[in-house]
Amino acid sequence: MVDAAPIVARLAELARDARLPLLHSMMGTLPGKADWFATMERAGVPMFNDVEEMAEAAGLLARYPVLRDAARNDTTSL
Repeated sequence: MVDAAPIVARLAELARDARLPLLHSMMGTLPGKADWFATMERAGVPMFNDVEEMAEAAGLLARYPVLRDAARNDTTSL
């Protein structure tokens, strides 16, 4: 186990200028976890409690253009 505080601080700093979207997950009930989540979220990084939730969100984001276009072209809901 490492001290997560400096790692979270550095990731949050780098995330502000990242050219690609950043997602992050932290599992468990670590002391300080709520503060670390808040730090990352203030930097614009979506936080997840486990990697499965993060992977699902990444998959939906990757499919968003196709899903959006399909919804726009769906005339049965008009």
